[in-house]
Amino acid sequence: YYQSSKSLSAGMLTALVNRIGDVMLLLAIGFSVLQGHWNVLFMWDTELSVLVIFCILVAGMTKSAQVPFSSWLPAAMAAPTPVSALVHSSTLVTAGVFLFIRFFPFVSSFSGFSSSLLFVSVLTMLMAGIGANYEFDLKKVIALSTLSQLGVMMASLGLGAPYLALFHLYTHALFKAMLFLCAGGIIHNNGDIQDLRCLGGLWSQMPLSVACLNVANLALCGAPFLSGFYSKDLILESSLFSPCNFLMLLLIFLATGMTAAYSVRLSIYSLWGQSNHRPLHQNFDESGEATWPIVILALISLFVGKQMQGLFVEFNCSYVFPVGYKLLVVGVGLVGVWLSVVIWRSPALDENRVGFNSLSGFFSWMWFLVPLCTQPVVSGPLRAGGNFFKYLDQGWFEVGGGSGVLFMVKEGSRGSEFFQQKLVSFLVMMVIWSAVLILFWVVL
Repeated sequence: YYQSSKSLSAGMLTALVNRIGDVMLLLAIGFSVLQGHWNVLFMWDTELSVLVIFCILVAGMTKSAQVPFSSWLPAAMAAPTPVSALVHSSTLVTAGVFLFIRFFPFVSSFSGFSSSLLFVSVLTMLMAGIGANYEFDLKKVIALSTLSQLGVMMASLGLGAPYLALFHLYTHALFKAMLFLCAGGIIHNNGDIQDLRCLGGLWSQMPLSVACLNVANLALCGAPFLSGFYSKDLILESSLFSPCNFLMLLLIFLATGMTAAYSVRLSIYSLWGQSNHRPLHQNFDESGEATWPIVILALISLFVGKQMQGLFVEFNCSYVFPVGYKLLVVGVGLVGVWLSVVIWRSPALDENRVGFNSLSGFFSWMWFLVPLCTQPVVSGPLRAGGNFFKYLDQGWFEVGGGSGVLFMVKEGSRGSEFFQQKLVSFLVMMVIWSAVLILFWVVL
């Protein structure tokens, strides 16, 4: 949308990283063709089943931007906000999760699938949650929140609960689309400013957008009785009864607390904070065509979560659930809110300090995944392709192929023409000399 080198690089990075997933899907299809069919139900005991599962695993991780393929998701924020609302809610980034849900009975048969997916998803949740707390770009904060929720869905799959992952995928689509539409209205009314430090005081100028944005933030945190609560609460409760170790469980709850922290930080900076930009500019809510979809999504996020829960989860038996476990799930979000208020409202925290800038660079750069993982993955094949094109396609293949054949034909034609021209001259000279010799012999 923006004609700049940064936007071009972001689009190229997104396309190239997703091509890795496409190649893995094609390889999985190719391995299936070797069996004579594409039905995975008949591949339980085949030797190629492990390769097919590995290809599906890598394809799903690239499509859903799991570690180490996470850097393309914040870079894709160069697209317009309505495009981001569509991509982050229901299309591109959720394709990997839906792929795992569809093939879960097959891929879960691999012994290391669940543990590997759980480990990667928890790392993704932590990286996105901590990075969002140090990020000042409004759209990137929302993008990192999408990455964090994708980690929650993947963690649910790693815990063996695909229906909860699908349930959270649907509820997440509701409030994430609303969150992006609200952010787009705020950015548009503030002169395309996306820096949180330049926003503030919007609650009195854009009350409808701010109210819907807060509803989306609360649903993202898993606030009780909102749509996000019914799915995320069940996922966290299922993790308490899962056989995963204590460290993994601790990291899951820590990442959940980070979600509440960056959501409240977003509200503190942009909605309730002091306005730091364009003091003479008056903001207003968008027109009805832009606000009605936001209001409808807000109402759905408020009232549809309970009804959707009945479609995905059957409460047909009684559970003995300790009160402490239930309070733990709710308390983690409250602790995240408290830490966000205490830390980010503290005057002792100065973003101009050297230590803060170092931490901000490390976390907002997503643990340096771009230079460590993404750039080698993208630049390596590009460099190899360039060398192949230079030395083989335009080099040896060209010499031994089209150009070589053309050169041989030209040289052969030129030699034949030269020989033919010399042969005619030789024959003419032979005739002349023969005539001279005959004449000389007759005269004598």
